[in-house]
Amino acid sequence: MHELKKLSKQELILETQTAIIDERKATTRILRCFREIESRMLYAEFGYSSLYEMATKHFGLSEGSAHRRISAMRLVRDLPEIAEAVEGGTISLTVASMMQDFFRAEKREKKTYAMEDKLALVRKMEGKSKRDCERALRAISPLFETQERERVLSPKAIEVRFVMSPELAAKLAKLKGLLAHRTKGNSTYAKLFEVMAEIVIEEVDPQGKVSEESPAENPTSPARERGVVRRARYIPRKVNRELWRRAGGRCEYVDPETNKRCESKWGLERDHVVPFGQGGSSSSENLRLICRTHNGLAAVQVYGREKMKGYLPALK
Repeated sequence: MHELKKLSKQELILETQTAIIDERKATTRILRCFREIESRMLYAEFGYSSLYEMATKHFGLSEGSAHRRISAMRLVRDLPEIAEAVEGGTISLTVASMMQDFFRAEKREKKTYAMEDKLALVRKMEGKSKRDCERALRAISPLFETQERERVLSPKAIEVRFVMSPELAAKLAKLKGLLAHRTKGNSTYAKLFEVMAEIVIEEVDPQGKVSEESPAENPTSPARERGVVRRARYIPRKVNRELWRRAGGRCEYVDPETNKRCESKWGLERDHVVPFGQGGSSSSENLRLICRTHNGLAAVQVYGREKMKGYLPALK
């Protein structure tokens, strides 16, 4: 800091300009590294359920910084023609991230863009500020919001903000009436979401879900009557509950080098250690509970990268 005070005004401006150029080069290097990490699924091998989790927990980036860099990286991955504009700063990291968020939001609304249309729209954003870009995108899709907002207000209160369509608002209004007996006069959205969460968890929580009866376990089933015994993917209720209790409702993948466990609760799936297609049984000893990411990693390790490219876009 002291050496900067000795610089003349011209030297200080030049020093600042050099630092900005170096920062852009460093950011470009980070985007390329992230692309390679995602392509190799290295975040999964290191026990993380996503590149975002690795960026925040392993590399120590803030949530916003990780989101912007990963989104910008994926936009450049899909549209390599804009790499130079992102590297040079004519398309800022924030705008590139916003554009990727926009295309993802449009895809959720079942609006598709050809690659040339995507490229043309991104080109229009060159040199624009975040506010100008946001205004232009909302002119195309009025409901577009860069991202949902979540803010901790206190140890007992979290604020969540998001934009909903009129159709969703109508559905929630109807649910308020249908669930009035459970909300007990509290017609707030917070209470409605609490009740809906309870109902859905009761319905879909695998630890309380009863599997359908297996033909092999039912002596009156047509298959048993015909004397047909087939090896099936069916997992008995007892085995399923034992699996979830053992895993504690978290991903069981462990990095063999660091012993770091993933522990993600997102998209958990039952996986055969010895693949079912290769003769593996559905016993508790041959089953593990892993997140979707690590199920994909296991598939790559068993069946190969080339075969799995059609199922895991990030590998391309």
